[in-house]
Amino acid sequence: IQIFKEDLKNINHPFYSNALIMLSLLYSQLGQFNKSELLFLENINLIEKNIGKENDKYAGSINNLALLYANMGNYTKAEKYFLSALEIKLKISGKNNLFYASSLQNLGVLYSNIGDFKKAEYYFLETRQVLDSLNLKEHPDYAQSLNNLALLYIKMGNYKKAEPLYLETKIIQKKVDPE
Repeated sequence: IQIFKEDLKNINHPFYSNALIMLSLLYSQLGQFNKSELLFLENINLIEKNIGKENDKYAGSINNLALLYANMGNYTKAEKYFLSALEIKLKISGKNNLFYASSLQNLGVLYSNIGDFKKAEYYFLETRQVLDSLNLKEHPDYAQSLNNLALLYIKMGNYKKAEPLYLETKIIQKKVDPE
């Protein structure tokens, strides 16, 4: 990061932001969550300062921070940032896009992990609806949404609802990756 600061003489340069993100992801993979968090926060502050909060870059960055918090087990912070990312994406792009669907999916996974099955189901069903409206029934994200919903139903003990979802996931996966 210091090299970028010295060479570019401008920490607001897009390459600097990308370097922060990549280094944050690296630290997260290494389990160095505090270092990762600090870099994600630095990146978020730079984006906010330079282009504001109502844009894809800001929404994506706070979504990354939410994923980090979820991995750390800090579900309260994760929820806060996932909801903020979802709200921003809805405001700037509406419901019919993959990022919005991904944000819904992230919330569903979060709520499933903390045992709030009613909220998890709501977000998984919303994800499915958005992807369906985008005519993406044969897309890997659609298969993943079905799989996550099926996993939720398994956790809930509702095997009858899980089975058809797994079967549909299997069909989609065969089409997407025939090998």
